Amino acid sequence: GNWIAFGGSNVRVKWDVYFMNSSGGEVRRVTQDSTDNVDVTHISRDGSWILYELSNLGKSEIAIVPTLGGPTKIICEGREPRFDEVNQRIFYFGKGYTSYHWSTSDSGLSIWRNSDVVWLINLDGSHDSMVYVDSSLIGFSSSSSESFSPSPDGRSIAWTKTNRDYSHTIIAVDLVNGKETNLPFGKGQISDVFWSYNNFIIFSQYTKNSRNYDLYIGAPDGVESLQLTQSSTINELYGVLSEDGKKLLYYQTQQTGNIKVLNLETGEIKSMTSDDRNRLVARLSPDNRYLAYIPGRYGAEIIDLSGKQSIKNFASDERIRQILWAP
Repeated sequence: GNWIAFGGSNVRVKWDVYFMNSSGGEVRRVTQDSTDNVDVTHISRDGSWILYELSNLGKSEIAIVPTLGGPTKIICEGREPRFDEVNQRIFYFGKGYTSYHWSTSDSGLSIWRNSDVVWLINLDGSHDSMVYVDSSLIGFSSSSSESFSPSPDGRSIAWTKTNRDYSHTIIAVDLVNGKETNLPFGKGQISDVFWSYNNFIIFSQYTKNSRNYDLYIGAPDGVESLQLTQSSTINELYGVLSEDGKKLLYYQTQQTGNIKVLNLETGEIKSMTSDDRNRLVARLSPDNRYLAYIPGRYGAEIIDLSGKQSIKNFASDERIRQILWAP
């Protein structure tokens, strides 16, 4: 729990792996990849090497590199690697899975492609095999989002299962017998699940009240989860617990914006909002008087651009993905 590895970019927007002590101090560059993106996921328990994902020209690969620096070793193509340190193996999202099924509509035969398939490979690149496919994802669009993390012994994974309303449930999948068990916490909009060495599961969950992601922790055999963070303005994601359980490392992200109107004749810009909240999918009404948008993940709001009416909220309990005005 004393060291942190992360991806960072230089002034040319080229990414590499960097390494530093969790108490602060010098930040040291470890790789010379200078690639389009880097996502670091693991430091070995003895601190000798780093597992990460590098992306370049649309191709994602899984690699390891010594923490003291040295040549990068590419393991395979894939993304979001997770290390099974007990068995010296790597779990990852790998080659997609394609299935064919008959649709209930008139379209007949449908082809379903799922890229969120969990594979397992040895550190030397041998014994590359598919270990889990969530068949319930058949028929989902690409907007479904899954996350996984192996258990401390590498025999199971925690998986965010996507429901038909695009909410999530955390399940434990036994990779030996295939049994799936619903865990008694984590229901809603969930992201970035992590199964720690000390057998706790940490995850990010979106809450309607804060309109942000907060971090929660729960035990697989427990009943309720405990909220670890609470923010009204910042998303808190990718929580990782140190082996001694004393330190929690996570990302903070924030997306804010306001609605402004530009008069094309005078060049005047008028602000319609001023509270710096996340606003998505803005759509003008056919008569150009109203603007509708999604203020986060739930509900929608309408602004009267003439300023004669206040902002109106509607469908606050519904997750809205798109807004369209009737002609």
